[in-house]
Amino acid sequence: MAGDWIKMRVDLHTHPKVVRIVSAVCPQDVRKVSARCLIVGALHAMWSLFDAHSTDGQLHGYSPETLDACVGIDGFTLAVESVGWVVVSDKYLEMPEFGTHNGKGAKRRAEDTAAKRVRRMSAECPQEDRTDCGPEKRREEKILNTPPIPQGDGVLVLDAAPAKPAKTVKLIPDYTAEFLAFYKAYPSVRRQKKQVCWDIWKRDIERHQEKPRAIAAVMNGLQKWCKSHQWTKDGGQYVCGSEVFLRQRRYMDEPPTAPIKEFE
Repeated sequence: MAGDWIKMRVDLHTHPKVVRIVSAVCPQDVRKVSARCLIVGALHAMWSLFDAHSTDGQLHGYSPETLDACVGIDGFTLAVESVGWVVVSDKYLEMPEFGTHNGKGAKRRAEDTAAKRVRRMSAECPQEDRTDCGPEKRREEKILNTPPIPQGDGVLVLDAAPAKPAKTVKLIPDYTAEFLAFYKAYPSVRRQKKQVCWDIWKRDIERHQEKPRAIAAVMNGLQKWCKSHQWTKDGGQYVCGSEVFLRQRRYMDEPPTAPIKEFE
């Protein structure tokens, strides 16, 4: 058959990490086989995307929201990150152990890239393939070569560009007391990405038309989830990340009352 192949486990739909992803993305359907098959299909789409467009396991230009749109499931990327199958950074998405699990097409592109790099650095590389860069002028030379502009009383000055004011970077955000109370109350096992949580909090809570009611809704919802069977079972292994709780507004949902069925 034509086309590139990627490796997938035959028992992937019963893998514990798949069950955790289903629990984070669609907890109301965690016991349904169709929900796990949906997540397996989304994982295949994600791995195929990395295989087609990456040679080193890094997918530049993609954010969690972009990948969610590609697979058609909101919150999918952050749920996959919580089980360690993808790493989210500010500039790209990265797949751990990409070199072990990618297909032949991606491996071939990576080998071609490495071979071209070695060829450019070798003495046998043709001269026309090399880039001939001339010496760069130093900043001091450019300033000294600028013709002086005559001023009054015979004074000569250089036409130098005015110095730009230094940009100030705020290292510690001004967290509100309400946000710090929420972050401290969140289960420590999945309390993470404080800056991301603060950005979501500012967008959805601080700017809400009825801010006190919005804060009360978050704290009351968090209290109910902290007491739920799903979050207290087995040391809180089914607790979603704090940024997922805010981004998907889980505080608006009612925790499931039935215990989660374990899969072998």
